[in-house]
Amino acid sequence: AGRRWSAGVAGVLVVVFLIGTRHLLGHEIPAVGHLPVTTGGPGRWWHLWWSAWRPDGLGSAASSPPALALLAAAGTLLLGAVGTLQHVLVLGPILVGPWGAWRAARSFGSRRGRVAALVVYAVIPLPYDALAQGRWGGLLVYAAAPWILVAMARASGDSPFPSLSGRERALAVVRLGVLVALLAAFVPAVLILVPVVGAALLAGAAVTGKVRAGVRCGAVGLLAAALAMILLLPWSAGVVSSATSMFGVGAGPAGRVGLGAVMRFDTGPIGAGALGWAFLAAAALPLVIGRSWRLAWAARCWAVALVCWGLTWAGLRGWLPVAIGDPEVLLAPAAAALALSAALGAAAFDTDLPGYRFGWRQLVSAGAAVAVVLAALPVLAAAGGGRWRVPSADASGALLLPDGSAGDYRVLWVGSPTALPLGSWRLENGVGYATSIDGEPSVADLWPPAHAGATSLLASDLRLARDHDTTELGHLLAPLAVRYIVVPNHDGPSASGASAVPVPTDVIRGLALQTDLRVLTPDPDYSVYVNAAWAPQKALLPPAATASATSGSGRAGGADQQRTDQAVSLQGALPVLVGGGDGSAAGRLPRSGDLYVAATASNRWQLRTGGRTVGPTRAFGWAMVFPAAGGPAALAVVAPAAARGAMVIEVIVWLMVAGLVATESRRRRRSRPHSSRVATNEDAPGPRDGEGRAKFRGANRAEPSAPRATLSHSAGGLLGSDDEVWSDG
Repeated sequence: AGRRWSAGVAGVLVVVFLIGTRHLLGHEIPAVGHLPVTTGGPGRWWHLWWSAWRPDGLGSAASSPPALALLAAAGTLLLGAVGTLQHVLVLGPILVGPWGAWRAARSFGSRRGRVAALVVYAVIPLPYDALAQGRWGGLLVYAAAPWILVAMARASGDSPFPSLSGRERALAVVRLGVLVALLAAFVPAVLILVPVVGAALLAGAAVTGKVRAGVRCGAVGLLAAALAMILLLPWSAGVVSSATSMFGVGAGPAGRVGLGAVMRFDTGPIGAGALGWAFLAAAALPLVIGRSWRLAWAARCWAVALVCWGLTWAGLRGWLPVAIGDPEVLLAPAAAALALSAALGAAAFDTDLPGYRFGWRQLVSAGAAVAVVLAALPVLAAAGGGRWRVPSADASGALLLPDGSAGDYRVLWVGSPTALPLGSWRLENGVGYATSIDGEPSVADLWPPAHAGATSLLASDLRLARDHDTTELGHLLAPLAVRYIVVPNHDGPSASGASAVPVPTDVIRGLALQTDLRVLTPDPDYSVYVNAAWAPQKALLPPAATASATSGSGRAGGADQQRTDQAVSLQGALPVLVGGGDGSAAGRLPRSGDLYVAATASNRWQLRTGGRTVGPTRAFGWAMVFPAAGGPAALAVVAPAAARGAMVIEVIVWLMVAGLVATESRRRRRSRPHSSRVATNEDAPGPRDGEGRAKFRGANRAEPSAPRATLSHSAGGLLGSDDEVWSDG
């Protein structure tokens, strides 16, 4: 009966999920915020990962993000079904997270506890707010948080978890490290978040007098994060050196929320309001009625929640040295901790409450159950819309930017980082900037490199316009191949249900003064400017421009901030060599001349022309120019052998670690059957003697002097997988 009841609750939650996502299933999910756009497919992702060039901003020779390789591998396994991959990556976390909470609560030995963890984690509004606002990182951390939390808890060896040998604890570090690496490849902040959660568990353990177990939790979290960094090298070395690459661009004053909203996980349009306090009431139950390890672990869970709440609130208010881009990333471990605390409350209801006389504790337990039901109402109401309030369209359908066949150009995106459909760098407080190539960005543009070459020139030029120090921004941006400037005032087009976002009014005023920018109005939710002086990324320069570029005179892209009146005109530059933004391009040059490439200068670039290979010369102090002969030509970026070797070593290390985990897991399954939870004598349910020890009856009784043991059963034995076996400690 208990299993049927549990299955019924899980079935209801699945039905709610299907109802809430019915308008997203079977359709392309709009590219709102940082939700991934899976255009290009595995072939392009493999190529970008293997490439020695990052096209983000103005290009750089930074390491490729491992997320591209993981996406490419997943897309290859799905035989190129990138639409299916997008739905799995965006909607899958809403199911994986509650399943992880269910699995994590299994160690507490209470079916009610597993159901409580499942329900509480599923109805917390955090993932639905993250989805509605396009915060993909928050969704991914929500999916992984219960698994990470229980992995550190198991490594403690503290009751109810079995003691681990040195080998088992080392394997636990490896398994957790792989999970953290997989998650950090998409959400780099996890490299810091996991040790923070471990430190919070240590603090909670210290309060309860279990310092040694807390030290194990903290050590496992720290070692797992270190292993994850090693698995993600060389990319992780650059990420940890940049707060923007690690945490993103903060939303500024507009992104601030009160401490109460943070504690209620009210970060978006599906917040529970006053009903959100019901989650805390349900999670506080084990602090009121719990005993023994249930009370101890509830205190540790609350320590995790308090630390995550405090960091989120302080970060959103600008009190931390780093900005908080996605608050859901920090809040997801707090949500998982409260779900596990609710499970501990249910376990305490089964085990500890019978030991108390009837009174207020029984009433509090009933109130906690009612609180969970009330807290679920806002999410159930939001499910009726069928799309969790995700806008019905994105910028691609509104802006209609031309593809690469219409020119080799960049789009400069400026505005609130929550509304930019790609990763960005900080322009000013609450304002980010980034570029895409030949139209709208894709999933490959979500991880801007820490060392982005000459990309800061874009910010320099925007600041000149913002401060009214130039009226020829288009000419300044022309050598940077910027053809369009897009400033969103919503996170989606009009009539799509998009939410308004702050607009950098000082930047808008500055753009309005530019004489070489033309205003387009494709949609009221976007301000779009066309650069009348635009020049292609790869072009044959006119003679006058060649002289200015190679001599170093003239102002181009912020190279000389004091000479804004000497902007270079690139009118007459011929677009040539069609290719992608990764540096590879080929075509036929109509004549001999100087081939200009609007990318950060690097010796990795080579041009094959006239039967010979030539290298670049600096142009405008930051870009490149190649002497070219007429006829067939090919442009490429050649990676150093060391860079290629590092990527090969990275793949080998991943394969070795994955093989180790798989081998050890198979060995453990063969060496011992499934083990039920073991509890000490003081934890057993039922009547107690005068000293508080549980009274056992019949065959269930264990000798007081018996050591702590694990009672096992096979899949076909008399005991079900969730039956409890009690033993003396």
